[in-house]
Amino acid sequence: SIDYDDGEYGNALLTKYPVLNFKVIDLSTDSLLEGRSVFLSSLDLGVDTLIIMGTHLGLIPAERAEQIDLIIQALPILPKLILAGDFNFEPSSDSYQKICTHLKDGILEISPNPEFTFPADKPDRKIDYIFVGAKIKVIEGPMITVNERATASDHRPQVLHFQIK
Repeated sequence: SIDYDDGEYGNALLTKYPVLNFKVIDLSTDSLLEGRSVFLSSLDLGVDTLIIMGTHLGLIPAERAEQIDLIIQALPILPKLILAGDFNFEPSSDSYQKICTHLKDGILEISPNPEFTFPADKPDRKIDYIFVGAKIKVIEGPMITVNERATASDHRPQVLHFQIK
């Protein structure tokens, strides 16, 4: 998303599957405090292809609304898709409602009252999500145990177990 301290700062994808393609879509806006992006990747699962997108949206509501519009424009018309990241909005927001007209909230599929995700040490709101397409079946699975005193991030991790329909 941005050059930072002689390196790059942004979103990443770690996968054991071969990456068929990977591109970064700029989500920068005029009001932007720092560069933002969403990556769009295709993974070869052997018998199928899965689209993964990852992002970290801005801090200002109007900025996020513009970024959600850009993400929706970039969404492949494929039901085997996962969009995850730090969206910096809560479930009551217009941006959340808008993305949910295209994708399902994956965590909500298995937990009617999802846990808060931010800040990690004493979470008081949910701003991190894993949205899924129609052909992604969310299944129950083991969750990550978070050590309150030593976290790798200022956000709680989100874990989603799924199968492709």
